[in-house]
Amino acid sequence: MLPRRSFDAFRVLEPEQRAAHLARFLEHLRKRDGRIELSERLLLSREPKMRAMEQNDVRWRGEIDHAGFERSLAGSRAETLDPRTEWVLAAARANEGERYGVEIEIDRFVRRGNRFPGVPCQETMLYVMLQEAYHCRILVDLCRACGLDFQPKPPGWASRSLIVAIGTLPSWLRWVPVMAGELVGCAVFRILNENTHLFEAQPDVEAHLRNLMRQIWVDEVLHVAYLRALLGRRGLLLVRVALPLVARSVLREVPQLRNLGCNARRIVESAVGGIDIPDEIDWMHGDGEGEGSFDRGASIVAAA
Repeated sequence: MLPRRSFDAFRVLEPEQRAAHLARFLEHLRKRDGRIELSERLLLSREPKMRAMEQNDVRWRGEIDHAGFERSLAGSRAETLDPRTEWVLAAARANEGERYGVEIEIDRFVRRGNRFPGVPCQETMLYVMLQEAYHCRILVDLCRACGLDFQPKPPGWASRSLIVAIGTLPSWLRWVPVMAGELVGCAVFRILNENTHLFEAQPDVEAHLRNLMRQIWVDEVLHVAYLRALLGRRGLLLVRVALPLVARSVLREVPQLRNLGCNARRIVESAVGGIDIPDEIDWMHGDGEGEGSFDRGASIVAAA
């Protein structure tokens, strides 16, 4: 077995390490996703692959609770659904907050004259924001593959209020809750991927769902590493404080995640235990087996 490659999301990078990571990340983005078409919210090299996935005719041909899915999307949180329907519902809603926040950030970016505050390279952050927009399309396609129709809606009022408040934070400080959200995303999409076995009766569907989940997870891991390189010691300390709060907020909005084994403590433990580096990201260096990050993160695990 190959040794685990991981990085400590809370390790403060030296200036030369930060510069090197940011340069390699931008190179990776340009190579993989291609040119940005801001007016259409497109990444020109990613778009053909996205359209090919959307044209894939893989469909779940088993039982699924269409009516319960629709009721839950409309706001019914009390009822218990079958495990497959709850999995799809959790996946569909897991990105609601980020999608809503990304739309607001991109609109602000344009109004400010194509500028994000507190970042050294506007192009890199714009790639990250547009990747989150693609995640929304991936989750729509995921629901379609499960035989369900899903049109994204704004998150609940508490999440909307928090997202609007984040936009008022000065300069680099606004990226603190964003990084906490990306850490939550890493854990959530990994847990969702672990539960695609619910569709193992139809291997083509399970494989397709795993592929969709992995695409989002790989992006989330890179977003965490990117934001770590942006934030210094103060910022990363604040991310530690914000992480349990953001985790609980997501679980309030998407309670179905709890039935999949996802809770605030598990999310925090996943973050402080080291973030696994996807095999396809061969340019990114690991920090070993977490380098004692469990000890350094003990206080926020307890807080969860």
